Amino acid sequence: MAHDPDQTLQSSPTPPEGDLDVAAEWEEAKRRRRMLEGQWRQDLEYTLRDEYQLERRKALGLPSTTLNLAKSTVNQISVIYDREAIVGAPGFADESATLRGVLDDAGLWQLAQSFAQKVIGMREAAYRLDLHEGDTGPFLQVQIVPRDLFHVIADPNTPDEPHTFYHYRIRTPDGEDARAMWTRDCVSIANPDAPVYRIESEDGAEDLSLVSFGGVVLGNMAGDSYPAQWRYASGRPLLPFVLVHAQRTGDLTNSFVGRELFDGALAYAALLQQWKRVVRDASWPQRVAVDAKLDGGSHVDGDGTGWVTTDEGSILMFRSTSPTTTAKFHQFQAGGDPKDLYAAIQSYGTDIVYAFDVSPADVARTHTDARSGHAIEISRDGQRAAQRRYEPSFRRGDLEVAAKVAAMWNRQTGSTLPETGWRVKYPGMPLSMQEKKLLLEDFKLRDELGATSLPVLVATLEGVTEDAARDRLRQFAADRAEFRPALDGAGMPALDEAVPAMAGVDKAQDTALNGAQVQAAQGIVTAVAAGQLPRRTGIEMLSSFFNLPLPTANRIMGTVGSSFRAEGE
Repeated sequence: MAHDPDQTLQSSPTPPEGDLDVAAEWEEAKRRRRMLEGQWRQDLEYTLRDEYQLERRKALGLPSTTLNLAKSTVNQISVIYDREAIVGAPGFADESATLRGVLDDAGLWQLAQSFAQKVIGMREAAYRLDLHEGDTGPFLQVQIVPRDLFHVIADPNTPDEPHTFYHYRIRTPDGEDARAMWTRDCVSIANPDAPVYRIESEDGAEDLSLVSFGGVVLGNMAGDSYPAQWRYASGRPLLPFVLVHAQRTGDLTNSFVGRELFDGALAYAALLQQWKRVVRDASWPQRVAVDAKLDGGSHVDGDGTGWVTTDEGSILMFRSTSPTTTAKFHQFQAGGDPKDLYAAIQSYGTDIVYAFDVSPADVARTHTDARSGHAIEISRDGQRAAQRRYEPSFRRGDLEVAAKVAAMWNRQTGSTLPETGWRVKYPGMPLSMQEKKLLLEDFKLRDELGATSLPVLVATLEGVTEDAARDRLRQFAADRAEFRPALDGAGMPALDEAVPAMAGVDKAQDTALNGAQVQAAQGIVTAVAAGQLPRRTGIEMLSSFFNLPLPTANRIMGTVGSSFRAEGE
C-alpha cells in the first residue's frame, strides 16, 4: 500500500534530483531514525492498515508504541561508550591531556552514546567538527549528522573514503519576509589543490555563499580561501566530517543492512496490538443466548441494531422471546489464550533479534519476570561480544576525530599537538561483582604462571590504560606508606583482613563453626604446628573444609608453622 510521505519528521530535504539510490537510502534512514527516536506511531499505523482489514483494524484500537523491539535491541548492543573512551598519544602526556580536555569540554563522549545507536541502527552516521571563538577562547562544537541529512561522494580508487560531503541544514535568510529553508553545505577536497566550502540551495542549483544568514555571510571559501583550520600541518585540506560505519565493507554506504530488524519490529508491534485486543475482548468464555433477548435499557443505532455496554462485572437480565419457547444459553471457550499467544509472539520477536548481529546464545527471554515486562534481553556476554565486533569501526572513526581536532586546534591556537599516532581505549561496560570475582580468580592463575601483572588487573577493573594503572598503584603505595602506620597505631585491622571480613558479614552464619568443626580445625592447626602439614596446605584445608575466606583461615592459623613448632615435636 502506498503511504503518504513522512508524517512525523515534519520537514525533510529533497534528495539530489535523479539519484534514486540516495532517495531510497534516505527513506530507509528516516524510518529507522523515527523508530530510534520514538516517532514511529504513524509507521505502526501504516503497518496495521496493511495487515488488517478496515473493520478488524478498528477493533484493534489505538496503535500502542509501548514496546519498540528495534530500539531496545540497538540500545542493548550500543555499549561501547558506556564508559568514556580514553584517547592519548604515547610519549605526549601533556598534549594528550590537552586534547582530552578539548573533547570533554565539547561533550563528545556524552554525544557518542547516542551516536553509537544511530551508527549501529542506521549503519552509518557522521560527526561534524567546528571550532568557534568564545569569550574564554576557542572551543570545539560536535554535531551528530544522521544518515538522512547527508550524502557523500568518493573516488572509485578509495570507495569508502568520501572526498565530498553534502550536509543538509535549515537556515533562515535575513529579511522581513524571509522563511526558513533547506540548504546544504558542500565541502569537497576532491581536488586537494582547490578545496571547496560553500552553501548551496537544497537542490544544489544556486550558490548561497553570499547570502546573509543570521547576520553572517560565508563568502568565498574555495582554493586558498578554504578555512585555515581545516588543514593539516602539511597544508593538506581535511573534511570537517567523520563518517563512521557500523561495519566496514568497502562500500561508501550500507543503508539497508539490518532492515529485517526494523521490518520485524513493526510486525512484532502489530502482533502485540492483536494480543492486547485478545486480552481486552476475548480472554474469557463466549456466551450465546437462543430465543432470548436482553431485558432492560439498550441503545439502538440508526439501522435498528440494538446494543448495550457491559463489562466483567455486569449481570444481564434476559427474557424469552415467546411464551411458547424456552430460552437457551450456551458457552464457548475463550476466543484466545493470552498466555499462549504472547509466548508465540515472544518467540517470533526473539527470532527477529537473531537476524541482527546477535547470537541465539546471547538472547534471554525474561517475560516470566514481572519486573522486566515483555522485554527480550541480550546477555552481558552478548553485549560485550557486540562491543568487540563494532570496536574496529568506531576506533577508526575516533582516531580520525582525534587527528582532525588536533590539526584544527593547532591551526586555531598555534599549539603543537601531534596530528598522528593517537590511540584509543574503550573501557566498555562496567564489570558486575560476579565478573570481577571471576577476573580476580583468572588473575591469580595467570600470576602464578607469570603471565600477567598488577597494572593489567587494575586497568581492567577500573577501565583505565595500563600506564594510568601504574600511576594509581604508585599513589596507592604512597598512601599506604603514609596512612597505614596511623591505622596500625589505632588498633585498626589490616585491610586485607578487614575488607573480606566486611564483605562476608551477611554470611556470618554460613561461616560460623560448631563444636565439632572447632575441634577439627584445632586438629589441622596442631598438625601444622607439629610439622605434619605445610602451613600453606593447612590454611587451604581450613578454607576449603569449613567454607572460610582465606584471610579468615590465615588469622586462625596465626603464626603457626612460620617460626613456631609444638612442644614434643
